[in-house]
Amino acid sequence: MAHIDPPFEQVDEWDAIDETVRRLAVKRPGSTVMLWYPVKSGPPHEGRPEALRASLERARTKGAAVELVLRGGLLTPRPGAQPKVRGVMTGTGLLFVDAPHRALARLAAALPELGRSLARPEDGLGFELRWWSWG
Repeated sequence: MAHIDPPFEQVDEWDAIDETVRRLAVKRPGSTVMLWYPVKSGPPHEGRPEALRASLERARTKGAAVELVLRGGLLTPRPGAQPKVRGVMTGTGLLFVDAPHRALARLAAALPELGRSLARPEDGLGFELRWWSWG
C-alpha cells in the first residue's frame, strides 16, 4: 500500500501527484494507493482532484474518492499566517486506487456519522459528503 500525504506547499505539487498516482496505478495493478488532499478553492487546487479521478478512469483503474466539505460557518487563517499555496481549505479528501471493497464499504458507512459529529448546527456549520467511484 502506498499512502501519499503531500505537504501542498508548492504550486506544482499537483503535477507530481498526478504523475505518481497514475504511474503506481498503471504499473503496479492490484497495489492499493491512498492519497490525502485538501479541498481548496482557487488555483492551483481547484479542479485538480476531479482531473486526477478522470485520468485514472481513462487509465481503466478501479478507485473511489470521498470528500468531506464544509458548508456554512467561516474559515479564516490564523492571524499573521502566510499560506505558501493559495486557496482557502474548505474540506478534506481521500482518493483510493484498488482499495479492498470491504474497507471502502466500512468507510462509506462511517462517513455520515463523522459529518454529524463534526457539525456545529448552533454556528450554522455542517459538512457535505461527496463520494465517487470508477472502474
